[in-house]
Amino acid sequence: LYHFGVAKYLQEHVFPVLELDQMGFSGASGGALVGATLAANFEVKEIADHVISCQPKCEYNPWKMLPCAEEAMQIFKKQGIEDELSGRLSVLVTRVQRSPPFFKGEAVSEFKTADDAMAMLRASCHVPLLGGVCPYKARESYYYDGFFWPSFFVPWRQF
Repeated sequence: LYHFGVAKYLQEHVFPVLELDQMGFSGASGGALVGATLAANFEVKEIADHVISCQPKCEYNPWKMLPCAEEAMQIFKKQGIEDELSGRLSVLVTRVQRSPPFFKGEAVSEFKTADDAMAMLRASCHVPLLGGVCPYKARESYYYDGFFWPSFFVPWRQF
C-alpha cells in the first residue's frame, strides 16, 4: 500500500502543477500496477480501496494475490487504456528463453491493445512459485516478475 500512498500524494500535489503528458512512469510488479494507475489517470483511492478489500482473501493465502490483481485489472480496464499507457509507462519484465541468456530483462512501453497492456502488467507480477513454476505467457513469449532479473541491467528510461 506504500506505493498507493506515494501515488495519491503525486496525484494531489504534483499532477495539478504538471501536465500528465509531461510525466513518465516505470516499475515492476506492484510498482508497474501503480505506475499504470497514474499513467491512465485513475483515481488512486478507488483502486487502493479495491486492493484493501482483497486483504481478507490473501491474508493467509498469498497465492490469491495474483488472482486479485487480475480481478482489479479487469474491473478497472477501460477502452483506449493502451493509448494512455503507451509511451508513458515502462513495465519491467523478465523474459524466459530456451537458449542463453535464459533470463533477459526487458522494459515494455508500447501496448497494442488493452488486453496486451493487462497481459504485460500481469507478466510483470508473475513471481516464481507464487504465480506458479512455469512463466506467464504474453506476446508469444514467457515472462517472470520484472525484478526476477537485476533491474540495473535494463534500460528503464525509454521516453
